[in-house]
Amino acid sequence: MASRRHRHRHSSADRFLRLFGAAAMFGLLGTIGWWMHTAWRRGGEVGSHRATVMTAEQVRDWTGGLAEHADRERFELNRNRDEKRPARSHEVLRTAATPDRSIADERAESAPERGAFIAESGLGQGATPGVNSENALRAADEKSGDQPRPDGGTGSKEGSRPGSKPGLDSEPKSGEKGVSPEPGAAQSADAAPAPPRPSAGNETARRAEELMERGRFVEARSLLSDALKRAGGAQAEALRALARRAADESIFSPRQVADDPLTVLYTVQSGDNLVGIGRRHDVPAEIVALVNELKSADSIRAGATLKIPRGPFHATVVQSEFRLDLYLQDTYVRSYPVGLGREQRTPNGLWRVVDRVPNPTYYPSENATLREVVPGGDPKNPLGTHWIKIEGIEGDAIGQPSYGIHGTNDPASIGKNESLGCVRMHNDDVAFVFKALRPGKSTVRTAP
Repeated sequence: MASRRHRHRHSSADRFLRLFGAAAMFGLLGTIGWWMHTAWRRGGEVGSHRATVMTAEQVRDWTGGLAEHADRERFELNRNRDEKRPARSHEVLRTAATPDRSIADERAESAPERGAFIAESGLGQGATPGVNSENALRAADEKSGDQPRPDGGTGSKEGSRPGSKPGLDSEPKSGEKGVSPEPGAAQSADAAPAPPRPSAGNETARRAEELMERGRFVEARSLLSDALKRAGGAQAEALRALARRAADESIFSPRQVADDPLTVLYTVQSGDNLVGIGRRHDVPAEIVALVNELKSADSIRAGATLKIPRGPFHATVVQSEFRLDLYLQDTYVRSYPVGLGREQRTPNGLWRVVDRVPNPTYYPSENATLREVVPGGDPKNPLGTHWIKIEGIEGDAIGQPSYGIHGTNDPASIGKNESLGCVRMHNDDVAFVFKALRPGKSTVRTAP
């Protein structure tokens, strides 16, 4: 009887062990089946390390959720901060340009931040080529960045800026109509606005300076002279300074510049003199001596080579700016400040140079305040050191007698309307113009 009960206890224990083993086996098989089913749904292969790799869509969903959560927190912080300070001008522009901007669009612009987050967290480690976190993020960014918005733009800020268009000489930028946005073209929300493109005048000045640094003064002079026909204001003033430098180096210095259409190299012949040489080239002898740094007209000798400007020189007086511009033919070379007639007494029109007188004697006119004759060289002489007589040939200048360009004994009157109608200049300035203008060939135009 005891032996029977003992066998019954062993039989119960064996039965329990069998049931437990069967349950464990079914559990193991179920776990293996679930694991295989999960691997199959993820696109992996049983027994391969690819079973643990997340697809691009899964990486985008997982990281997008984290990034959207972080963006929402950052958005709340920025909104609270912005309520306490005035908005910057470029932020106002961005908000006005994209009123329906979503968090997804903000997330598309913060791809570098998400990439850094994934790199730090180890996401994508062990991924195989072609299925890595970088490619997944790029796919997500391209997908979110190319979604159309209600305003007709894309996720790129450049494409959504109202009224933006390329400059006349600029190439269309990324995000403009007809041009595909380049990768990484999106900017962060706090990015500063792009600096303005340099103006045409600034670009011309930069090119002229580069040419002069390389010794190409003729090209720089031509470039600047053409640009001055269209420039104005402070821009024109800067271009005139550069143009004067180019002219000084190429025309008014002894430097011999090859292929310069405004100068010629002349070999002095026996019996030549500076007056005759200058006359053959439509310039005064004084400018020939100045260019070649001659101390006197008698210092030339047969066989010597002289640099001669191809004249004539001309002048234009801009009355509204109290400025005289000097030209060699039609190329700008220099500018000087002038004084003009009170009560609009300096007529506008074209004048011809008819005579030049150094150290002129002053003879008072009927309307003159000074009623005495003052000899040349006297400090009281209102004509200063030089007199250039002109006669009107066009416009309001026709029939106007006794007008001229001259120096002054009153430098404070330069830049003002204080003369009886003549053009006043500083004595040193009129001395240079005196040397350049040739009677019978040179003209002076007075303009508003």
